[in-house]
Amino acid sequence: MAVVAVSAVVVGAGCGSSGDDGERTAPAELVDSGSWYVRERWPHDGKPVESETFVVYSDAASVEARREVTAVAEDVWAELLDEASIDPATLHNPEGQDKLHIYAYRGYDPRDWDARAYYGGVIMWSPDHEHRSAAVRFAPVLRHELVHALQWLIAGPDPNPVDTWFLEGLPEAVTGGTSGGAIRGRDQLDDLTTEYGTVNPISVKTYDQITSPESGERFSYPMFQLAVEYLMDDDGYGRSPEDAWGLLVDVAEGATFDAAFEDRMGTSLDEYERDFFGLMDDYLPPYRNPVFSPAGFAVVSAVVVAFVIGAPTIGYRRWRRATPTGQADDPGPGRTARIGFYGEMTLAGAIVIAFFLGVLFVAGTTPELNNTLYATARTRIYWFLVVYLLASVGLVLWAVNRWVHRARSALLVAPLVIAATGATMLIIIAASGIS
Repeated sequence: MAVVAVSAVVVGAGCGSSGDDGERTAPAELVDSGSWYVRERWPHDGKPVESETFVVYSDAASVEARREVTAVAEDVWAELLDEASIDPATLHNPEGQDKLHIYAYRGYDPRDWDARAYYGGVIMWSPDHEHRSAAVRFAPVLRHELVHALQWLIAGPDPNPVDTWFLEGLPEAVTGGTSGGAIRGRDQLDDLTTEYGTVNPISVKTYDQITSPESGERFSYPMFQLAVEYLMDDDGYGRSPEDAWGLLVDVAEGATFDAAFEDRMGTSLDEYERDFFGLMDDYLPPYRNPVFSPAGFAVVSAVVVAFVIGAPTIGYRRWRRATPTGQADDPGPGRTARIGFYGEMTLAGAIVIAFFLGVLFVAGTTPELNNTLYATARTRIYWFLVVYLLASVGLVLWAVNRWVHRARSALLVAPLVIAATGATMLIIIAASGIS
C-alpha cells in the first residue's frame, strides 16, 4: 500500500477571513496544469507565490492570502523537520520538483473534504475562502496535511506498506486532532465503542477498512490518534517523536512495517493489538475532564446556584438595612407586585443557571471541542460564560436595588436576562468559529 494522505476530516464551518487586496483573475486566464492536476483538475492563475520550501498556486486567492499560506507552511515545516530530526537533503522529492506545491483553492467548495496531501504537495483552501475558516482551522489542518506530505517525501514514490492507523494517527497526534475529537477519558472511549463497536484501531491496515466517512471522522481517526499518542506518551510506551518518524525512515530503507514497529517501539504489533483496550483502561482517566464527572459537575453546579441566588440575597439584606422604608403610612408594594417580582427573579435565576451550566457542559463534553483544532474556540466559550454570569448577576443585583427603592423598573429583570442570554448565545456562535 502506498502512503496515501486522505483528506483531513474537520467539523463545522467557521467564521472570518483574511484581508483581500482585490486582485482577481478572469477565468480565461487560468492555466490547466499543476502537480495536483491528476487528482483535482483545477486550473491555476499562473501567478504562484514562492518561499524557500513551497510554491503556492491558486485559482483566485489574493496575494496576501498566498503569502499567509507560505508563512504558515514554512513555520510548520521547520517544526516538523526539527521534531522528526530529519535532514531535508534525505527526502525523496518528486522528479523535477525541488519545492512542495500547495494549491490554495478559493473558487471551489468540495463537499466531502477540506484538504488533502499527495506525493509532492497539498490541496488546501485559501485563507480568504468565503466559506472556510481561516482563524480556527487553517493552521492545524495544514499541519496535518504537511505531516502526510513529509511521510510521502520520507518514503518516496514506491514505499513498503505502512498501516493506515499509523499513517493517520501520526498527523492527528502531531496536530492534537482535526477530526471527531481527541479521546481524553474512558467515558469518551466507552461512548465511542458503544456506538461504533470495539474495532481495534491497530487492526486497521488499509483505508478500505474504514466503513464510512462518518465512522472515520467520529471513531477511526480519534482511535488512531489515541493509539499513536500512547506510543509517544511518558505514561504509555514513552517513545519519542524521533522514534515515530524513524519508523517511517526504516520502512523507506526496506524494513517491513511490523519489523520497524517492533524495533522502534519495543513491542510487537500483535502484542499492541492484543493489549490495546487493556492498556487504555490503565492509561485514560475515568473522565475526560474532572469538572464533567458526576461529582465535579455537581460541585460546579452548586457553586453557580449559590452564586446566582446568594449574591442577590446578601445584596438585598444590605440594601434593605441601608434604605429608608418610607413614611409610616407607606404600605409598600402590593401582593400582586410582590408575586410578580418574585416570579421575575425566579425566572431570571433559572435562565442564568440553566444557560450557564448547559453551555458549560456542552462545550466541555462535545468531542470536537476536545481537539487542539478548536482550543481557541473552547477558551472563548468559557470566557464568554464567565462574563455572562457576572453580567447576569449584576442585572439581578440591580433589580433588587430597584425593588428596595420601590421602582417598578425592577420588574424588567427577566426580559433583560433573556436578552443577555440570547446575545451571549449569538456571540458564542459567531466568535467561536463553530456553526
